[in-house]
Amino acid sequence: MTAVDAIDYILDSPIVGLSILGIGLLATIIAAPAVITTETITMAAGMLFILSRQVNTKLKHKATSMKKSVFLVKTCYKKSAA
Repeated sequence: MTAVDAIDYILDSPIVGLSILGIGLLATIIAAPAVITTETITMAAGMLFILSRQVNTKLKHKATSMKKSVFLVKTCYKKSAA
């Protein structure tokens, strides 16, 4: 597991937990402000989760292309040094 995957799991747990909490609080009409707050936090965590997935995909692609570039540079350097 990489650090990037760990961030995804960290963002995923509040989404699940706060959704369950929101459903429990919905059962009581008095706790309506608390439900609104928890659902807002849940939506924000969900958005961060989606954004982190997209950023992860882009970063993995850039890392792969960077590895290829470094390999090509090293290969060219070895040929020119020989």
